[in-house]
Amino acid sequence: MAKVLTTPSQRYTQFLATTTLSVTVLYFGREILIPLATAVLFTFLISPLAQFFERGRIGRVASVLLSVILIFSTVATAGVAIGWQLTDLVARLPAYKTNLKEKIGHLRFTGGTMEKIGNTLKEVSEEVEIDSPDVQVVRVEPAESLPLDRAKIVAETVFAPAASAGLVVVLVIFMLISREDLRNRLVRLTGRKLALTTRTLDEIGARISRYLFFNALINGSFGVAVATGLALIGVEYAFTWGLLAALLRFIPYLGPILATVPPLLLSLMQFPGWLHPALAAGLFLALELVTNNAVEPLVYGHSTGVSTVALLVAAMFWTWVWGPIGLILAVPLTVILAVIGEHVAALEPLAILLGDKPPLAPHVTYYQRLLAGDVDEASAILQERIRATSLAQALDEVLVPALVLAEWDRDKEELFAEDHQQLLQSSREFLDEAVPDSGAAGSGRPDDAPAAAGRDSARKAVLWARVYGCPARDLADETGLVMLRKTLDIREGGSFEILSAQMLASEILTEVEKGSPDAVLVSCLASRATQQTRYLCKRLRQSFPHLRIIVARLGYTGDKARLCATFRARGADQVVTTIAEAADLLARLQPIEVAST
Repeated sequence: MAKVLTTPSQRYTQFLATTTLSVTVLYFGREILIPLATAVLFTFLISPLAQFFERGRIGRVASVLLSVILIFSTVATAGVAIGWQLTDLVARLPAYKTNLKEKIGHLRFTGGTMEKIGNTLKEVSEEVEIDSPDVQVVRVEPAESLPLDRAKIVAETVFAPAASAGLVVVLVIFMLISREDLRNRLVRLTGRKLALTTRTLDEIGARISRYLFFNALINGSFGVAVATGLALIGVEYAFTWGLLAALLRFIPYLGPILATVPPLLLSLMQFPGWLHPALAAGLFLALELVTNNAVEPLVYGHSTGVSTVALLVAAMFWTWVWGPIGLILAVPLTVILAVIGEHVAALEPLAILLGDKPPLAPHVTYYQRLLAGDVDEASAILQERIRATSLAQALDEVLVPALVLAEWDRDKEELFAEDHQQLLQSSREFLDEAVPDSGAAGSGRPDDAPAAAGRDSARKAVLWARVYGCPARDLADETGLVMLRKTLDIREGGSFEILSAQMLASEILTEVEKGSPDAVLVSCLASRATQQTRYLCKRLRQSFPHLRIIVARLGYTGDKARLCATFRARGADQVVTTIAEAADLLARLQPIEVAST
């Protein structure tokens, strides 16, 4: 049986070894892998079209051949059209010589640094001519090439690319015809991991096909808009530039820049003034802004699942490994790696490095920012979560688990006592800023609380009863009670009084006897306070047999049934593990006077 890698160091060591081997294979096997990868991506692109034709009952082979002919003939026609018009443009370049000279003349710099540099270069050139009057220019004439050499050059420049293109077309045809068979063989290779393999293949296929289809649609529309705009401006070969823009936009980030250069240069040479070049540049800038910020989020919502920084790094990596074709294939290949990393444990670092999902959970980021002293970002994380969800849910998802992490680090002596106290104090200050206390007089709400507290009361649990909050051990447990009180809309006659964490058990019993609350809620935030919680429950039950005792074991993620049994054996009536659950329970709590009537 294979050894299971459980520790992070073992997984990352295996990941590093796998990555090194993979990069080596990719680099030295590029002659085979580039056509194969291109064929796979064309298969993803053409597969929806082939399935559409196949639903028309014309047969699989006919559907595949028709789809392949349509796609590749379109690509070939576009390439031929661009090549023919570029050849015509080169032949007409001398006609633009006058306008180009005029613009260069307007760009001459006078005075300052540029003039000094120009004069210096001119003086150096003149001195070289004076000091070296006998310098002779040596020209190396190439020897007449042999027929075999000419055939080799023709084969390298014409036949090799044509053979690779033909191989790609053939591979695409057979992959489309046998796509179910190829899928089944991949499933068979994984052995018994049928569910994992099925999910991975389905997600890769869906995400890549969706990206390629919509990217082709958006880029095609972008090219039409470019061609139309340039034609209205009057730039020649507008159709060519639009087609070139559509094709180059498949190259991430660099493609739109490359597409802008040729029509902009032509407008500089074609027109005598600066208006038309400025209009051409403005057209590309406006279209790119609209496409990036409006069209793409609306159409597919950045669904590639790869972060922007990771995509830039991946583009450089694939260009280094496979050259220009690697730049074109960078996005889909990176998406495939990110999806595989999400489903294969040994390659999880790929999902972390490449994916666009947050690398840390909100509560971990909040805790880490407080440790780093970045209170502004920590406060922003909490407030953003409150706005996005509800107050109780935000506390359960951010603040409570962050404080649990702090308790763990404190128990392991990785967090100093003063840092722990500062973290608790900062969290309470953030909470006071985000949500002032609300409720009736005597509940802890200040008289000058903002009106926003009243508007937020609709999302809070209404408390009619009188409750004492009792920290089980220390300030962390007391902070849990402060968080709970923030989620309550305390009405007239109700109250939520928090006892001090410094009080002894006997003092707590005295306060409860004196105040006669409807219920006592014992807050326990960390496992080390469990024993103290059981002790308090036992003392309270012995002293007040009819008192309602609630235990809030906040942040607990274990077996809740076992937890409830443990505390109920010590006298607790009910056990909750979240702020939301505690608030809901208190909202249903009736005062003793009302219940008795």
